[in-house]
Formats: sequence, C-alpha cells, structure tokens
Amino acid sequence: MRVGGFFLTGVALCALSAPALAGKQNDTLNWAISQEAPSIDPYYSQTRESVVMYRNVCDNLLYRDPKTGAYQAGLSTAHRWIDDLTLEFDLRKGVVFHDGRKFSSADVVYTFNHVANPDNAVIAQSNVKWIKSAESVGDDKVRII
Repeated sequence: MRVGGFFLTGVALCALSAPALAGKQNDTLNWAISQEAPSIDPYYSQTRESVVMYRNVCDNLLYRDPKTGAYQAGLSTAHRWIDDLTLEFDLRKGVVFHDGRKFSSADVVYTFNHVANPDNAVIAQSNVKWIKSAESVGDDKVRII
C-alpha cells in the first residue's frame, strides 16, 4: 500500500516539532475562544467560555464525580454538617496560589462572604442564595452558615 508524500511529511513534522509549553518563563497563558468572555469569574459570567476556562484554571472545595454523584476532596480534605445550617470544611494544607501566597481559610471566608452579599450582584443568585455567611475556624478550617 502506498502512502502519499503529504502524509509522510506531516508525520515527519510532528515527530520533529517541539511539545506545546505554557509560558512559564513569562507567566503567560494563551487562550483562544470564539467570542470575548465578559469575565472568567464564574460568579459574574455564565458563558460556556468562562465556565470552561474557570474549570481548567481554578479548583473548588469539593468535586462531584459525574459518574457516581459522590463528593470528593478538592481544596478541602473533608467536610461535615455541624448542624442543620452549618457546613464545616477542613482545607488542604500546602496549597499555594500562582504567586506563591499560601492558601488559607481567610481566602475561602472572603470568597463566600463576597458572593453571599446581594450588593455584589453575583449573576447566578440561585447558586449562592443559600449562604448566610462564612467564618474561619483556624487557618485550615472554615464554616459556612
């Protein structure tokens, strides 16, 4: 069976090409989408492009397995109901932000209290209206009321 020259040239070019690398030296992420995203913050944009970007760049406290529906650890290592209205999370230790700053309960508390405040105009209020407030219970533990 004869293989065309174009195919062989394509295979040779692929074999000789360098792997795709992120811009680690200059802290650059190149992202191509078909329309401009108003924000990549999931609380202020629900476009498909924004959601895909967020899911590939950010982590959540919990991850829900799409096959089993079971909650699994993310930025939290455990969670439990303290009472009917209070959910407590143990936070993963050793997590750092891209700038090297340590992840702590203060980050989680700030985020939950920010999105719970109606004055901050979160787009999908149905996702956050259950939150009354958040409080820190040490550097590695948070309670959501």
